[in-house]
This record gives sequence, C-alpha cells and structure tokens, in this order.
Amino acid sequence: PGQKPRILDVGGVAPDRGGKEFWLPAEEVSSGQVLAVDPIFCNVPNFIQGSGSHLPCKDKYFDIVAAMDVLEHIPESERKGFLQELNRVSCDMVLLSCPFADESIQKAEDELFALIKTLHELPHVQLLEHKNYGLPDKDMVTDMLKHHCSTLISFSYGSLDTWLFIQSLKYCFYQKHNAAEIQSKI
Repeated sequence: PGQKPRILDVGGVAPDRGGKEFWLPAEEVSSGQVLAVDPIFCNVPNFIQGSGSHLPCKDKYFDIVAAMDVLEHIPESERKGFLQELNRVSCDMVLLSCPFADESIQKAEDELFALIKTLHELPHVQLLEHKNYGLPDKDMVTDMLKHHCSTLISFSYGSLDTWLFIQSLKYCFYQKHNAAEIQSKI
C-alpha cells in the first residue's frame, strides 16, 4: 500500500497498428515501474531483449510478473522451466493468460487458420506455433503454479464463438498490403 508496484511483463512487446513500431502495453495500465522482456527487439525504455525461460532478474524482485498469451508459444518441453522462472522473480503475483488444450479451442483455431490461409495465401505464424507446440495442459499449469503460489485463481475470459467471429472479421477485412504481418513472429 502506498507504493508503486514493480511489474515484469514477459513477452510484453506489442506492434503498433501499422506493425512498424513497438510499444509496451503494460505501461498503459500501470503507474508502477514496468519492465518488459521479449525475444523481439524493441527500442524503447524499460525493455530487455531476452528469454522468459532465463530471466535476467533477481529472485523475488517484482511484485507482479505477467505473461499474457505467451505460454502457448513456448515449446512444451520448456513450459515448466518458463513457469518456474516467472515464479522465481515474483515476490507476490503471477498473472498468466493462455488458451488451454481443449477440443473446441483447437477446432476454432483450425477454422481461423484455414480462413487466413484461404484469404491471404499465408499461414498465420502464431496459430501455427499453437499447432506445432500444442496448447498448454490446464492441469499441468495449475499443478505447477499451486506448488509456488499461495493463492491460485482461475477463470475463463469470454466466448469462444465471439472470439472466432471477431478474429474472422478482422482477417476478412485485413488489407492485402498488410498480409505479410500475418507471417511475422509478432
């Protein structure tokens, strides 16, 4: 209370709308000290290029460590180590968001992948990583976090049908000159 939190956003680099510049979204939602680590280079203050599996940070240094939509892009064999690193550098809270392995999620992602491939004649790199690495197993993640966290809260954040509809609209109206961004690692 009364202090600004120290926040680490692992995988926290985001492209701007034009896909040419980058920014750190966590800075937009917090008045605390925000640092982002990402393998994608970002020439902004408070950024370190690096891996979430080997964080260049002191133990228990950050009040909040976040990895939003990152775990599904980590090879399955590296996920436990990644989660251990998040826990190692957090003194209070780990925020994790990801799609978990589920038949309905896989079906929705397959439909979106096929649509993008048909419309833009390109594979969507992020969805391809989901296929290649497999979506995280919810029980494994929950068990891993239970061993390191004093409190664990889990919740779903929306309708899969709504997500698929919005994503489909986005890629239906995506401009051809921006289609190469679909293949980027961003």
